[in-house]
Amino acid sequence: MRKLPRLSKTTVTSNSFTQAMALCPTLPPPLRWGRALSASPAPGWPPREMRPSAISLPTLYPIPHLQEEAKEEQTAMVPQAIPLRRCRHCLVLQPLRARHCRECRRCVRRYDHHCPWMENCVGERNHPLFVAYLALQLAVLLWGLYLAWSGLHFFQPWGLWLRSSGLLCATFLLLSLFSLVAGLLLASHLYLVASNTTTWEFLSSHRIAYLRQRPGNPFDRGLTRNLAHFFCGWPSGSWETLWAEGEEDGEEGSSQAV
Repeated sequence: MRKLPRLSKTTVTSNSFTQAMALCPTLPPPLRWGRALSASPAPGWPPREMRPSAISLPTLYPIPHLQEEAKEEQTAMVPQAIPLRRCRHCLVLQPLRARHCRECRRCVRRYDHHCPWMENCVGERNHPLFVAYLALQLAVLLWGLYLAWSGLHFFQPWGLWLRSSGLLCATFLLLSLFSLVAGLLLASHLYLVASNTTTWEFLSSHRIAYLRQRPGNPFDRGLTRNLAHFFCGWPSGSWETLWAEGEEDGEEGSSQAV
């Protein structure tokens, strides 16, 4: 009769599982802290009584008439240069890159998306904190994944191993899935930050008036300046100014080509 392997590794597995489970009470505090930090600031609301004169612009350049989205009323340009629109929901004259959020019932500056986990919009003011929260979440998940993996010691027979380590194996698989999702989400937002675009603009550029008339991204300043502006607020300047400068550069390029 074949003897069963010694189960000393079972004890190791049990101890590692205990360590992994002991980590669980310590996981929520940093995640709760990161969630509160990224969700507490307002994402950036445009002024209720915003008027065209409130937007500082350089020399203005005429552009053709632009067809606005079906649910928003097009208003006068500022003047004859920047395509602004008045939100039909809250009647605010939206600056460039702003969008109305139905969940928050307000327009959000540099709207990225509404995050149901944070119960808040991700916009101009809290997007950097949201990216930091994703990085913190991924780090905690990878830490838990490492602890779960360190407790997995494979031995025969498999039935006995599953009874002793099945819960730890399920924890490892679940953490692997969560880590993959968090990693992909963080990578996608870092890509958007590097190109100075938002989730809404990336997915709906064909429907956004100030983007569909341009061959590229009018807000892209290059990798270094995009990262510096996103995380440090430098170089400063309004999106309307940057948009108008891009229009001028496009006209100069066309004239040189001719």
